[in-house]
Amino acid sequence: MLTLISGIVSFVTFWCFGSLLFGPAAIIMGHIALIRMNSEEEGDQGKGKILTGLILGYVSLVLMLIAAVVVAKFAPQLLQKGE
Repeated sequence: MLTLISGIVSFVTFWCFGSLLFGPAAIIMGHIALIRMNSEEEGDQGKGKILTGLILGYVSLVLMLIAAVVVAKFAPQLLQKGE
């Protein structure tokens, strides 16, 4: 469940670089949970939540990187226009 929560928080806060904290947390916890689930014989209970959190963690990191590149590319131009 923590994977899903971290993934959602990471996705929602990617624009303010919240992905730097919650994205890796969701990814790490998701992979640990999948390894534990595969090693135990309990079935696939909760696998959808784990995968959702894992995917949101990866997507939020990608979106954050894209936002950082866009800001780095256009911020100097916007600052020069403001002078």
